[in-house]
Amino acid sequence: MGRSTGALAQLVVAILTVAEYALATNTSTMAYWLNPRAAIIQNTTVIEGGTLFTANYSNGGWGTTTSYGSPYGRLFYMSLCSSFNTSTDAVDALLQVKPESSSSVPFWTGGALFATDYEWYTYGYVQWMVKSLLFINDASGLPSPRRKPTDINVIQGTLFQQSAAQSVWAPTVDSNYSPDKSANVSNYIALGGWANAPSEKLGFWFSGLQAANGGVIDTLAYPNKSDQANTTARSFIKVDMSSPGEALWQNLTWPDWLQPRAEGGLVWLPYGDQGILLAFGGVDLPGDQASSGLNLNTTAKVVMNDYMTNIAVYDIARDTWALQLTQETMSPPQMAQFCTVTASAADNSSYFVYVYGGYDGTWGHNPAAYDSIWVLSVPAFQWTKITDGTPAHRRSRHACVLPNPTQMLSIGGGTDRANLVNPDWLDVYDLNAQAWTHFYNSSSTDLYKVPSAITTQLGQGSANGGFTIPSGLNGTVTAMLETRYQKQITGYFPYDYCT
Repeated sequence: MGRSTGALAQLVVAILTVAEYALATNTSTMAYWLNPRAAIIQNTTVIEGGTLFTANYSNGGWGTTTSYGSPYGRLFYMSLCSSFNTSTDAVDALLQVKPESSSSVPFWTGGALFATDYEWYTYGYVQWMVKSLLFINDASGLPSPRRKPTDINVIQGTLFQQSAAQSVWAPTVDSNYSPDKSANVSNYIALGGWANAPSEKLGFWFSGLQAANGGVIDTLAYPNKSDQANTTARSFIKVDMSSPGEALWQNLTWPDWLQPRAEGGLVWLPYGDQGILLAFGGVDLPGDQASSGLNLNTTAKVVMNDYMTNIAVYDIARDTWALQLTQETMSPPQMAQFCTVTASAADNSSYFVYVYGGYDGTWGHNPAAYDSIWVLSVPAFQWTKITDGTPAHRRSRHACVLPNPTQMLSIGGGTDRANLVNPDWLDVYDLNAQAWTHFYNSSSTDLYKVPSAITTQLGQGSANGGFTIPSGLNGTVTAMLETRYQKQITGYFPYDYCT
């Protein structure tokens, strides 16, 4: 369970548009937004945390960046009820901003946003920090060291109140929430893989980074500190959100053969009684979190590449892990800090995990950020490269969501120089068109069509499905995939019913 204390436990405050709240001028936009966490709750994209800077963009270049807002946390809402075009519309105005507390709650970066169809919880953190923000002014106006975080990185919020007749928009934030201490779940962790299973009201966290002593993390980016997150964590957290506001947190274990890593991906797929998780990607020690970076020697690259070709599969109901080798000669390069969304064949015979962007886990190497899109097909466990993308779309440390079966929204991110190549912190990729169309259609009823590049690669199926489990998979994995998921997965699109 969790608990909240204090008179300001439930903060219901005014929601402002970014244009009304931001320090930026009308000609400013978001230059980069590193490690935001995002999830869709019914008809709203909720975005929290990250390192966010704005700047003027003109003549193909960025001006001086300015930190967004105050050092205290903000929750961002983006309605999915109206169509927009990111190449012509003022997309910054699509965001609404809600303070998470009247004081003391800073921006967090590198964590998870666990969510059901009604509420959300943040988990995992590094305090938002750059050199210019190592100190803040105290009451006397003199600089004082920024307070180290303790337990306040876990926040609970409600977006909709559920009733017998309908869901009622009622956003609240509980900044005094904390998981039950008896669960033995550490708050001091960052940059792990995480996933939501809304139909199960479950969230999961996999591995990540922690301090060597397991204690408070103050910063990732500056070395020679006892509280630097520089050690991979054997952490596997399950969050049961069945009871609103009272999540049950559980610290699980994994087998010795499964290697911890940071900045990887975790994806939930509807197989078996409660679904399965896929853990893949990531690196042993991320280069973007060490000032000196990593040397990309041959041994390190081979070991880290295995995380893209050896997929760890977890059956939730059976509490069982298995390792599945991907089944093709084509595979992605070493990847970290990418984003994922999952599409489904019309007959649910196969699922397709889209992996966009990321970087190679090192620092100071080319490409500094990827612009490609790879797709992992399950149950085939084969990779297909859908597009090389364009240099303008290269990014890492971003988030992605899929509001309907065919349109992926890319949110935030940056490059090795922090700033995005273009002022496109929000963009739209159409899975059917296999292109960045920049247009989000709130009324879309289109179903996903499997691209011919994938069916050709797999040697089976069609645009509408007809896929089968191949022979030669790990027997334990095959058993996981043979049981069809029976629970209803609620979709809230098209969004014509809301405004």
